[in-house]
Amino acid sequence: MVGLIVVMGLLYLPALRFSRFGTFHDDSIYVTTAKSLATGQGYRIISLPYEPAQTKYPPFYPILLSMIWRAYPKFPTNLIAMMLLSTVVTIVLLVTTWRYLTDHLYSAVPLANIVIVLTALNWRTLILATSIFSEMLFAFLSVAALYLAEKYEKERAHPPLALLLGILMGLTFLTRSSGIALMIAVGSYFFVRRRWRQALLPLGVASLFVIGWVVWSYANRTTFSTGNATYYTSYVKDFASILNDVGDHSISAKLGAIANIVVENLIGAIVVSIPVVCTGLNYGSVASLSGLSLGLTVGTILLFFLVIAAGFVRHSLRGFRLLHYFVISYLALHLFWPYASYDRFLMCVLPFLLLFFITEFELPISLIKRKASSQISGKMSAGFIAIMLFLCAGVLLFSYIYGISQTLSSLNEADKHSAEDYRLIDWINQYTNGDDILICYRDPKYYLYTGRKAISFSWPKKGSSWEGQQDLIRRIVNETKGRYLILTSTDFNHDYDEQLQRESLRSLVNQSPDIFTKVFSTEPDGIIYRIDTHD
Repeated sequence: MVGLIVVMGLLYLPALRFSRFGTFHDDSIYVTTAKSLATGQGYRIISLPYEPAQTKYPPFYPILLSMIWRAYPKFPTNLIAMMLLSTVVTIVLLVTTWRYLTDHLYSAVPLANIVIVLTALNWRTLILATSIFSEMLFAFLSVAALYLAEKYEKERAHPPLALLLGILMGLTFLTRSSGIALMIAVGSYFFVRRRWRQALLPLGVASLFVIGWVVWSYANRTTFSTGNATYYTSYVKDFASILNDVGDHSISAKLGAIANIVVENLIGAIVVSIPVVCTGLNYGSVASLSGLSLGLTVGTILLFFLVIAAGFVRHSLRGFRLLHYFVISYLALHLFWPYASYDRFLMCVLPFLLLFFITEFELPISLIKRKASSQISGKMSAGFIAIMLFLCAGVLLFSYIYGISQTLSSLNEADKHSAEDYRLIDWINQYTNGDDILICYRDPKYYLYTGRKAISFSWPKKGSSWEGQQDLIRRIVNETKGRYLILTSTDFNHDYDEQLQRESLRSLVNQSPDIFTKVFSTEPDGIIYRIDTHD
C-alpha cells in the first residue's frame, strides 16, 4: 500500500493545477458556496445576481471546503489545498475499501490488492482525486458506512455503533443526495435478514439528516424564476422542467418520458459506461473510431459488460450481502436521473464493479489449471483460454496506461484554455464596474476571479430546440440586466452537440449588433460583448 501511495503521488501531484479549476461547473459552485459559508453569508450561491440559497447540493462537502477557506482565505492559492483534500480522501478511500473487502470476506487479499491498484490507477480516479468534486468523499463515507453496517449486524445490540452508523449514513446523504441509495440498501439488507428492529436506530438517525435537509431546502427555496434558476437550485424542479418539455403534459406522456430516460440510462449508464469506466477507455477515443475498429471496440465493450455482469452474479451466489444491495440500489436510483450517463456517477462504486470484473476471471483461470494437466485436446483448450485472457489483460493494461498518459498530457491543453479565461478575466477586472453582471458559460469561476455577479447563458438539454434556447438566453439577459456577455472557445465542451450550440450562440449575437457590442477579444475565440440595451 505504501508503494501504491508513492506511485499515486508521482502521478497525481502534476495534476494539481489552478488551470484545471472551473473546467466543469460543479467545482466552482462548490468553492463559491464554501466562500459563502466561510465569509458568514450562509449557504448561498453568492455568484448569482439574486444570491439564492443552495438547495440543490447538500452542504457537507462545502462545509469542509469552507474550513480550508477560513484557514487559507486567499483565492486562488487556496485551491491547491482544496484539491489536496480530494487526494487525501482518495487515499483513505482505497485503504478503507481494502479493509472492507478483506475483513468482511468479500475477496481474498490478492484479489483485493488488484482491485485497489486498478481503482487508484484509473485515469478517472486521477481526475477526481486532484479536483474539487464530492465523488471521492461520497465514496469514502459510503464504504465506511457499509463496513460499519456489517460490523453492527454481527455485534447486534450495540447503541454507540448504531449511532455512529446513522451519522455516517446521514453525512453520506449530506454529501450527495444519491446517498439515499445507501439507506435503502442498509434497510433492505436488515429487513430481508429479519433484523429490521436492529436497523431502526441507525436508519432513524440517518433520517434526521434527510428530513433536516429537505425542510431547510423547502424553507429556503428560491422565489426567483429567472431563466435557468431551477438548474442551480433544485433537482426536483430541474427534473420537472425536463418532463414539461415533452409537448403533451398528460400523465401518460410524462410516464413515457421517464421510461425513455430509464431505457437511455440502462444502455448508456449501465451497458456502455460500466465496462468503459472499468477498462479505463475514453468516450472520445471510441467516438473517433469508424468501420472495423469501431465494431471491434463496441464488441469488446459489450463482452466486458457481460463479464462484469456474470462476475456480479457469480459473486452474489456466494451470498447476497450488503455490498450487492448497495450496488443495485445505487445503479437503480440513477436510472431515473436524466444526466446519469456521465461516467462520474459510476466512480463512486468503481472498486465494487472492478471486484465483479476480476472475479469472473477466476473461472477461466481454474479451467486452465484443470485442462493443462489433461490430454492434448485439453491442453489446446487451456492454451486458447490463456490466449484470450492474455488479450483481455493486454487491452486493460493498454487502456490504463494510455488513459493516464493522455490525462497527464492534456494538462498543457488545460493551461492553454485557462490562459484564454485569464486574459478575459484581466480585462473584466480592469475595465468593468464591480456591480456589472456577467453572462458566461463558467459563471461561478468568473465570479470568484472578478468579484462580479455572473450567470450562465443557457443549459440546453439533449433533444431540445436551439430556437427555444435562444429565447431563454434573451430572457436571462433581460431579467438579470446583464452588462457583459463572454464567449470562449471551450463553451459547451461538456454538453451535447457542443459545436452546434457554440455556433448557434454566436449566430444569435451576430444577428443583434444593436444589443451586443464587441469590446475585447483574445485568441482563439474568446470575445467579450457589452450589452447595450434590454427589452
